[in-house]
Amino acid sequence: IERTDFAAVPPPKFFRLKPGGEVRLMNAVVVKYESYDEATDTVHVTGEVTDRKVKGTIHWLSTEAAVPAKVIHFGRLFNMADMNAVENYDEHLNPESKAVIDGAFIERGVSTAEAGTVQAVRNGYYKYDPQTESWLRVVALKSAF
Repeated sequence: IERTDFAAVPPPKFFRLKPGGEVRLMNAVVVKYESYDEATDTVHVTGEVTDRKVKGTIHWLSTEAAVPAKVIHFGRLFNMADMNAVENYDEHLNPESKAVIDGAFIERGVSTAEAGTVQAVRNGYYKYDPQTESWLRVVALKSAF
């Protein structure tokens, strides 16, 4: 699961995986939190095949289908909304406008995608860049949380 889909100390109205909670793995089973190993950053769960409704559904990737990937997210280039009144653009560059994620995992089938754009369920649309050997997010999706 994504790191953001688990919180050891969740904020209010957090409907993802948390201590004492349960969520549905998209198109799969309902899992219930059992424990969290902080040393290995591993969440332990038990699963149940059921039609029972739960508040949260998260996407996931099995270890057999996962391959490592480099992902790059681009954000706002400048840290001001209105750049019309600015004389020196260099003073307003956003140092966090580019985030490189080296520890990402993607589905094996996507890793061999030929010159196409793919959608990550909650994150946006990505295109593979052979020059940087990475997946570039070209359009971000709005987060509801």
